Amino acid sequence: MVQTDTVGSHGRVDALHEAFDRLGVRGYWQPRPEQPKVVPRLWRWTDLHPLLMEAAEVIDLGGDAARRFVGLQTRSQTLSYGFQIVMPGESAEAHHHSPSALRFVVEGHGAYTTSNSEPMTMEPGDLLTQPNWVWHDHNNKTDGPMIWVDSLDAGLIRTLNARFFEPWTDGRVQPLVKPHGYSAHRYGLVRPPGTTHWAVPFHYKWADVRATLQLMAEHGEADPCDGVLLEYINPITGGHTLRNIACYIQMLRPGETTEVHRHSGTWIYHVFEGSGTTVVGRRGATALEWRDKDVFVVPSWEWHSHRNDSERPAFLFSVSDRPIVEAAGLYREERRQA
Repeated sequence: MVQTDTVGSHGRVDALHEAFDRLGVRGYWQPRPEQPKVVPRLWRWTDLHPLLMEAAEVIDLGGDAARRFVGLQTRSQTLSYGFQIVMPGESAEAHHHSPSALRFVVEGHGAYTTSNSEPMTMEPGDLLTQPNWVWHDHNNKTDGPMIWVDSLDAGLIRTLNARFFEPWTDGRVQPLVKPHGYSAHRYGLVRPPGTTHWAVPFHYKWADVRATLQLMAEHGEADPCDGVLLEYINPITGGHTLRNIACYIQMLRPGETTEVHRHSGTWIYHVFEGSGTTVVGRRGATALEWRDKDVFVVPSWEWHSHRNDSERPAFLFSVSDRPIVEAAGLYREERRQA
């Protein structure tokens, strides 16, 4: 039997791999490059808020930046997520782009986002959507800061190399052509026949959402894994909030602990009100102890459960890339057996 020259063989393999690198190819047997993975993580509002206020002091809106957006490094390859702040007297100039966007209001009263020439007044707990290519700007004519969650499907758009942007050219902001509440009436339950285009801006009011959550809780309508759970439905399609982003709100009743489950798709949570703990993982589990306005991430296909540690209801707003996962035929979920 002929003896193999091990050193020589390894040298030839190394040379082959170097040739692969020069050509930009990779052998099936070679280790795959390590990709950043989403991991369970929590951001404290008590840490974030001072930084947002400092950014408002040192970053000139319209001069240093078109948007004063502070992004969280969630490692999601599909969604971007962070906070935007607009101070009294400021306006964030109008534009539109191919990524779809949403705003969930955290602090402030009375500023407004203009969506396709309709002013949408922002109050805490409101959700505003600007699907792709909807004109939008933000205006704060109140005497206090306005802060909201900002999330877009920017990661997916960037991966597809399909990001397009266009500024408003007739002044800094849009004229207010449509009245308050136009979209809610135009695209509500009663609408003109033949309305099919999915990319319409919409305003989901917190007062309406909270009333629905409380009504369901009173009648015992709850999900064993998520408490009293609602999805923000697209008013035209009846499906997910946006084509690539699903938005949810859930109420955990005082002392409630949900059952353990997992699902594909990344979920990013904002604690609108309350305090509690979300346990992520099975062996070496991570306990994320959250309070008012904190943010935390549950990665795809990780076991998790929520617990309300207080004597008042807890409200969690969340965004997910579930529509993308579903479009690829990869969505699944399961509940852990006791």
